[in-house]
Amino acid sequence: MRKVIQGCAFDNAYHWYAIHTHPQQELRAEVNLNLFSIQTFYPQIHKKHGDEAHSSAAEPLFPGYLFARFNLQASLHNITFTRGVHNVVHFGNRASVVDDDVIAIIQSRLEEDNFIRLEKAPAIGDTVEITSGPFANFTGIFSEEFSGAQRIVILHEALNYRNRIVVDKAIIAKVA
Repeated sequence: MRKVIQGCAFDNAYHWYAIHTHPQQELRAEVNLNLFSIQTFYPQIHKKHGDEAHSSAAEPLFPGYLFARFNLQASLHNITFTRGVHNVVHFGNRASVVDDDVIAIIQSRLEEDNFIRLEKAPAIGDTVEITSGPFANFTGIFSEEFSGAQRIVILHEALNYRNRIVVDKAIIAKVA
C-alpha cells in the first residue's frame, strides 16, 4: 500500500520534487512521467570505462532519483502509480519541494551533450587557491592530504620562503 502524501493545502502551484525510483529505473520513470506531460530533469554524468579515453557511458548524478515539476494536488496519483517510480520524496506525510535555485544550479552545469560537468577535485601537485578564511585568495601548491581528515597542506611562497598552510579541504579551489 502506498503512503498518503500531502502538499500544502493552500498551494496550487507547480514545484520541483525529487522522485525516488525503483533500482536502475530512472530512465523508465522519466519516459513514463513524460507521457503524462510531466516536466522532468534527470541529470547524468559520463562514467569512464577502463583506460580508454573515448569509452564512456551515462550514469545518473543521483542514482535512484530524478526531478519532476508538477502540481502535487493534480498529479500525485498519476506519479505515484507510474512504472519505475517508487515514491515522491517526502518527510512525514509532506512532499518535499526542491527549490528552483537548486535545479538551476544543477542545470547550469549541463554541457552541450546534456551531461553534467563535475568539478575535478584538486590533486597533490595542483595549484590551488584558498577561497575563504584568513588566507583567502592565497595560492599555493597542494602538497599533502591528511589520512581520514578533511584537511590538507598547501605550500605558499611568500618573500622567497615556502610556508606550509594547513586548511580545510572545503575552502580550496583548483586554479585553472
